[in-house]
Amino acid sequence: MPSCLHAQTAARPLGQAEAGRWLGLGVLYVNGRNVCSAELISATEATTAAHCVYNRRTGAYTPTAGMELALGQRNGRRAAVRGVHAVAVPPGYAAPGPWANLAILPLDIALLVLDAPVTPQEAQPFRLIDWPDTTGFVVDIAGYEHPMPYHPMIRQGCPVTESATGVALVGCDVVGGLSGAPVVLSLNEDDPPDLLAEVSSRGRTSAGSGVAYVVQIAPHLAALRALIAR
Repeated sequence: MPSCLHAQTAARPLGQAEAGRWLGLGVLYVNGRNVCSAELISATEATTAAHCVYNRRTGAYTPTAGMELALGQRNGRRAAVRGVHAVAVPPGYAAPGPWANLAILPLDIALLVLDAPVTPQEAQPFRLIDWPDTTGFVVDIAGYEHPMPYHPMIRQGCPVTESATGVALVGCDVVGGLSGAPVVLSLNEDDPPDLLAEVSSRGRTSAGSGVAYVVQIAPHLAALRALIAR
């Protein structure tokens, strides 16, 4: 459990003027229910947290026939909607409870292969970059919270305070629905933002403040693509 207290950044809705940069941000629906956030990383691929495609009640992974990704969802409109053709999670992953399980947290990532390409006119994929040294970075987290899946929220200026191999601790609280949400570099005015990681789960400091555990995406991508190709 992290011992240090970090300043919390309040969430706000993404404004209309900036929403165009975030059309690659999506909501993952499972059997019609919004379960997690996700991010487009290529015309045919998206990533989310592995526990988002796992049914804790049945102990099995969700059939792809029940999955749908809605991109750029805002005020009743969607930039694109795609089904999910295939899913890959790292070998050895097992879904945790509601709080972070540090033993399997580095594996909490899933690659979604979409059933049809997303065109550039619909949404631009996030630009995925490596993140070799995380501590000291300031990041933003955007996603769809469970109570309001039709309007994306953003938390800005979140400090990365601790890191280990493939995982970092970010000093902003997260809520239900933000699992799988993109973690991007703050103050990046490029379009689209540079994607570093995705939200895995929530933790708490010793003082009781909420923090986010985030998992790097780039180190997993080749292995997940190889699993899909089998």
